[in-house]
Amino acid sequence: MQNSKLFRKLLAVSLGLALASGCVVSERGYVGGEVEVTGAPPVDVVETVAPSPGVDFLWVPGFHAWGGGRWGWTPGHWERPPRPGVSWHAPHYENRSGRHYWSRGHWG
Repeated sequence: MQNSKLFRKLLAVSLGLALASGCVVSERGYVGGEVEVTGAPPVDVVETVAPSPGVDFLWVPGFHAWGGGRWGWTPGHWERPPRPGVSWHAPHYENRSGRHYWSRGHWG
């Protein structure tokens, strides 16, 4: 019972942060799944993986997301894939010719 309450709380926080980081979609410069950012993200936070809530859940590691003109940490969480056979493609950052770009993660 205790793990179930903790999972629901972590899921609610994670979903809230994910929705907040979703504002990237509407930011100017968001084209083709990436956005130009002002610099590299901070060093990732070291996380402890909580026990899985079920056999059909996959761990989505925490990551820094770009939104509102700054980096924000999105904690790792267990998530049920949207359909069988897909995997999580983590968000990533690239520096290309001195310009910085961030791409959101997605299931695929």
